Amino acid sequence: MDGWAYSGISCEPWAAVSGAVEATEAAVRWNATRLAEVRESAAAVASESWESPAGHNFRWYLDERCRELARTVELLEASAEQLRECARLVRDAEALRLQAGK
Repeated sequence: MDGWAYSGISCEPWAAVSGAVEATEAAVRWNATRLAEVRESAAAVASESWESPAGHNFRWYLDERCRELARTVELLEASAEQLRECARLVRDAEALRLQAGK
């Protein structure tokens, strides 16, 4: 997928803040996906057979980076879930505010 994915984001003018939170969630998810792809590519390179000592050290280095990338992806996905919940709560508050204004 290229670009930003903003599926499910509201266009109601009264829901501007929740829409911004939803957009942030989409951006975080997009970045998590890109990092997961980078990790997969690095893991593929690390799985190659390296016969030299330098190759062994490079493989160890890539394995370490892959573990760090995997943890970063996990944290980004957890952040996106928290942003989703935040957007839901903000949307509820925006709806209540709109109802109170009538």
